[in-house]
Amino acid sequence: MKKHNSIIKEYLLVMFGTAMLASALYVFHFPQNLTIGGVAGYALIISHFIHLPISVVSLVINITLLILGFFLLGKEFGGKTICSNLTFSATIWIWEHLVIFEQPVTSEIIVNLVCGTVISAFGVAIIFNQNASSGGTDIIASILKKYINLDMGAGLLIANIVVVIASFFTYNLETAIINGLGCVLNSVCVNIFMDGWNIKREMVIISNKPDQIKEIVLRTMDRGLTVYKAEGGYTGEERQILVTILGNRDYVKIKKLIKEVDPNVFVITRRANEVLGKGFDNI
Repeated sequence: MKKHNSIIKEYLLVMFGTAMLASALYVFHFPQNLTIGGVAGYALIISHFIHLPISVVSLVINITLLILGFFLLGKEFGGKTICSNLTFSATIWIWEHLVIFEQPVTSEIIVNLVCGTVISAFGVAIIFNQNASSGGTDIIASILKKYINLDMGAGLLIANIVVVIASFFTYNLETAIINGLGCVLNSVCVNIFMDGWNIKREMVIISNKPDQIKEIVLRTMDRGLTVYKAEGGYTGEERQILVTILGNRDYVKIKKLIKEVDPNVFVITRRANEVLGKGFDNI
């Protein structure tokens, strides 16, 4: 039952992240013909020529890529990708029937670019954090990786550059340049948001009261702990070095607790960008 609830939660988060992504693009980017890559960028440009709703065009592109991915990638495809694709098109369709933007949200194209890109990147980070994919150009990058050994980053860059170049021929040079900046900003923001969720703290603790600090880590904080036997280089005394991994919130709390126990405690802290295993993210 617990596993079932976890799966439902993951799907709901994928849908929420996708809805945030689609909404940010529709509200901030589409009114000014901004494309930061992905299926949304292709759909915006194609709809400019064939005069179909962006929701319909994006759905057709996503279904085509899903079918292509199924035959060329096989089991690499999951239900979360399909869920994300359908949620994206459904969100755009809802926006198209609720609100029609005849004018951009603001008169400053850079403001629209930054707002839309930051919000959409946050949505993408939510999707990635559930071990899911938004589909679209991710599928193209996966195919390029499998058949011509091109890494994912390069594959996504190629897919997005095509959109930027197409925006030049569809609109103008200024729009294409701004779209290129948007692609870079989007990549940076996604990485920042992902690191913010996954970052942990590795604490190396040296204290004259190791047993009391062990109790704090194991009982109060309910975290794991590793103990190393060491010898002081100057004094030659035997010591215990305590090592534990904590989230940011627990890290702030434990610093206060161990200082109360041992004001002379010596602590080394390292940033751990990803921690996998029991008590943390699944491998």
